[in-house]
Formats: sequence, C-alpha cells, structure tokens
Amino acid sequence: MQVFGRLTVDSVEGSRAHCTCACGTKRIVSIYSLRSGNTRSCGCLARERTANMGRSNKTHGMKKTRTYKAWESMRRRCFNPRAGNFKHYGGRGITVCDAWASFENFLADMGECPDGLTLERNDTNGNYEPSNCCWATPVEQTRNRRITATIEIDGRTRVLGEVCAERGVSAHLVHCRLRSGWPVNDRLFMPSLRTSLGA
Repeated sequence: MQVFGRLTVDSVEGSRAHCTCACGTKRIVSIYSLRSGNTRSCGCLARERTANMGRSNKTHGMKKTRTYKAWESMRRRCFNPRAGNFKHYGGRGITVCDAWASFENFLADMGECPDGLTLERNDTNGNYEPSNCCWATPVEQTRNRRITATIEIDGRTRVLGEVCAERGVSAHLVHCRLRSGWPVNDRLFMPSLRTSLGA
C-alpha cells in the first residue's frame, strides 16, 4: 500500500491510480502527479490552504489581472459544484495541484498570462498542474480538444497523456510536436536531447 500525502493508492490501472483521500473522497490520479508531488490530496488540501490564505490574495495587487482571473476560474470550475461548467471539470475528477492553492505559486510556475491567451491543459483528461498546463490561443485550445486529447496509435485510440506517461516522455513536448505536424510514430515519443543528456 502506497501513500502520497493524504492519498492512499487502492489500485493501479495503466498510468492512473485509484486513490482514497484521508478525508474519505475517492479520486483517480495520474501516477506521474503522485510521484512528482503535484497531487497530494483529492483537492481538500488546496481548499484548506485557500481558506487559510485569507488576506494574502488580497494584498498581491493582481486581482484584476488576466492571470488572477485565469487562476480563479480554474479553481471555480474544479471546486465549485454551482459553477456552470463544473460537470466538465471537478464533476469528472479534474482537480488542481495542491501548490496552486496559492496564486503566488501559480504565478511563479506559469508567469503572467500574455494578451490573447488562456490557460490550457495539454492532456484534457489530466489535472491542472505545472507539467500539464500552458498559455494557449483559442485556436490551439480547440485543436487540442479535437485532436490531441486522444491519439490513434498501434491501431487503438489512446489518451495522449497516458501514452506519454508509459513511454516516459513529457506530454507537453509531444503536444508541441503534434502541433508542429510530426507524424504519429515512435520518433514522436523520443525524449528531447536535453532530457536524454540529463540537462
């Protein structure tokens, strides 16, 4: 039995783990997120941190910026059952990594939101965490939902993030290669030269 933060792994299926949180909530989490430390609870830890932050988020002076609004919207659709699009996010198990309960941590990881871009997950079945998020144009977001959320490989339709996790390569790297027109073959999943050299 493995424990990661508040999550206890009940079973493993492919690159995903079925977990029970200390609060009693059951969640399906990517194994990469557990091992990297990006996910350590069902989301309850992040909610507690947000509640305890209180004055902190009111004093950073960025509440009216695009970046803060993106962070706020991300958390609303994952944690607020009354949000109109909750069923597509929190309602199907998508959550936010614990570190991003803090806007300051989100800002440090993502940088400020450039004009015309919005927050996007490379693997649309994955959580909001540094390894799975980028700033993207609306066109790129649409393309991601239509094309790269799943991928046809070895005669089967697979979730891109799961294939990348199995092959030990960054989903963000493969996502960018697909955007650049790379064909779907073994070369697509080769690690970058920087990674292979241990840089």
